[in-house]
Amino acid sequence: MERIRETAFSFAEVTGIPVTCFDAKGECLWEYGSDIKVCSKFKIYQEQGGLCRSNLLSSSRTAAQLGEPYVFLCSAGFVKIAFSLIINKKVAGCLIAGPILVGALKENIFDNIVSLNELSIDSYSKVLMALKDMKEFKPEEVTRIASLFESCILGGITPNTDYIKVAKHQQEMQKIAESMRKYRIVTIEEQSYSGRSQIIRLAVELINEHFKDNISLSAIAERLHTNPSYLSMLFKQETGVTLTNYISQARIKKSCDLLSETTASLSDIAAQCGFPDQSYFSKVFKKVTGITPKEYRKNTF
Repeated sequence: MERIRETAFSFAEVTGIPVTCFDAKGECLWEYGSDIKVCSKFKIYQEQGGLCRSNLLSSSRTAAQLGEPYVFLCSAGFVKIAFSLIINKKVAGCLIAGPILVGALKENIFDNIVSLNELSIDSYSKVLMALKDMKEFKPEEVTRIASLFESCILGGITPNTDYIKVAKHQQEMQKIAESMRKYRIVTIEEQSYSGRSQIIRLAVELINEHFKDNISLSAIAERLHTNPSYLSMLFKQETGVTLTNYISQARIKKSCDLLSETTASLSDIAAQCGFPDQSYFSKVFKKVTGITPKEYRKNTF
């Protein structure tokens, strides 16, 4: 922890941006640059469980999930950078760099400070002077500052593979989400048809209600007393996808819910989602998402 303090001090000295270290519960452990930290002059910042502290804790959790710096706006409108301390796979605390005054946001900050705090008339001039003395940064500079902050802190805790693991997990989750977005038309909760065709509306209703069963194009056509070829052509024309793919979409979406929310076996999930067996389920799942059901569960459960 001493090396982290040294690198944080160096960052604060070079950039003129205060750095505060909080433990996992949100208690302040140490701080550099408190003399130029406008926040510390106000009661709302000091209140444990107050608006400011809740904002910092929430940002800390987000930074821990990302495994990298999280840039956010505080209630007053200052930019701050949260970097979670992950040591031995546990969140040990969080470092906050800021407040950072971004020129484009300056006009609203004074009004925000006044509305959030019970300030006397005499305090107005002090707040204005404090804002005037703060170094201003451009919006495009914030990203570089966040990168510098990350490098400084990581330099104090290396070697540490925890951040690499968290970042890799986040990338895998984004890849999964992107794969599902590319495939889907709408999610199962959103599956409703608002077009003009009565036949397609009824077909969609049947799929939503019976996707777990052994339904098919011919079976749906028979239920609707129409020709399978005509139904297939009209369905693709009205929805943009084939009826078979629409059925698969509903089944895959449901299987994703079961994989992430239950411990049911793959064979049970396959059966509950209308797949004839686990092997076919895994084959379709990987084709749609780019990963196997086991990999999906590992990354989401």
